[in-house]
Amino acid sequence: FHLEAWKNLVFQNWDTNPVGFEMTADVIFVATFSGNTLSSVRFCALDRFDGSDISAFGSSSEITFSFQTGHVLTEEDLPGFHFDPGTNLFFDGWEPNPVGATVTDGLTFTAYFVPGYVVCFINEVAHLYTREQIKHGSDAIPPEIPEVEGYILVGWDKPYTNITEDVNIYAKYWQYGDVNMDSALNTGDAGMLLNYAAKLSTLDEMQMRLGDYNKDGAVNV
Repeated sequence: FHLEAWKNLVFQNWDTNPVGFEMTADVIFVATFSGNTLSSVRFCALDRFDGSDISAFGSSSEITFSFQTGHVLTEEDLPGFHFDPGTNLFFDGWEPNPVGATVTDGLTFTAYFVPGYVVCFINEVAHLYTREQIKHGSDAIPPEIPEVEGYILVGWDKPYTNITEDVNIYAKYWQYGDVNMDSALNTGDAGMLLNYAAKLSTLDEMQMRLGDYNKDGAVNV
């Protein structure tokens, strides 16, 4: 059938099924149609925290589609998101969920977005640098940290969980022999080692590791 779109009709059936019909004379088959009612469905985008409009559909914060009334929405029916380059936003879900909803006139579905943040992992000793974009409240994934000759790796200088702002995170190393952990090798370290050797003081676990500068499994002078 070739019908103008504005007629908005849906084929129902034939008055007589022409398929397999035995022709013995001229015959007319009548097709019946019914109205196909369309309903408008509005999709909009908002910031999860302040409720401001988000231009997620090109330059617009909302878009309207028409569907047959009674149609059940699927993922394929939903609009795609198109942001300007450099936009750091993360999709945080639809409310209400449009998938599985039955179309009636006047439906509105809202896509919510949350900000993203830049997390940089920096290793000044081994010249390691990684940069990733993280969704608000999510955890960053630190890179593998290389061993550095003459140093003990102790982790990162700040937490990388529940990220809520741009942040630089630095790898932490202590140099062997820096028993007092003041980032320098000096007489203070020597004094602590001498006192330990003379059984005048004790060292905690990390100080013991730092004091084992020749890696023989013991703190000695």
